[in-house]
Amino acid sequence: MSTPSSTPSSTPTSTATSNLMSMQRRYTLLAQLRSRRHGHIGLLGGSFNPAHQGHAHIADIAMAHVQLDQIIWLVSPQNPLKSADGMAPFATRLASAQAVAKQCRHSAQMHVSAFEQVADLRFTADTVRFLATTCSHITFYWLMGADNLAQFHQWYRPQQILHLARPVVINRPGYQAAALASPIAQRMTRLPARRLRHKRRPARRQNRPYWSFIQAQLIALSATEIRTSIH
Repeated sequence: MSTPSSTPSSTPTSTATSNLMSMQRRYTLLAQLRSRRHGHIGLLGGSFNPAHQGHAHIADIAMAHVQLDQIIWLVSPQNPLKSADGMAPFATRLASAQAVAKQCRHSAQMHVSAFEQVADLRFTADTVRFLATTCSHITFYWLMGADNLAQFHQWYRPQQILHLARPVVINRPGYQAAALASPIAQRMTRLPARRLRHKRRPARRQNRPYWSFIQAQLIALSATEIRTSIH
């Protein structure tokens, strides 16, 4: 009969090594962004539970229409608006996003990041504020499907996100009317995607940030439907 091991599950050395690796992952992304003299970077956030071709579609469409230099896929530790029930482990969702990003037409410009997990950031507003403040020479764009814009007013500090990262919204089946009529859409100035890149950020007191709504081939995919089909 074997006896339980008295060896602790982690040691000070292993903990320190883990913390160091986390810091390195965090600052690798920041170092990459800071090394750019300027740039136009898209941010694609989500639970990716799992990632699917709809995410790749949004990334490719935004890349082509806005002529972005890069898109960073930000895997959320836990979306505050979603239940933790049925949420796959973070590592599984990160791997899922990496696999799908490799299938993008512009895969070389896709970068999947665990930044929010490593930096212990739980709200998009905090992530965008940190990146925009730390890398003020870069213009950020928040990429999302029309379904997200329809309920964007429920997010934490949505106006802060809109002023720090220009929203680029890709249409999704059944959501166009709700997205364009949403409270958030009414507070912004809509521009064609190509013009969005060349516009200066409006002063905060104007309170009407620029955004773009892109009509593209519609893909009716959702992570919920994929999880349901698996089970």
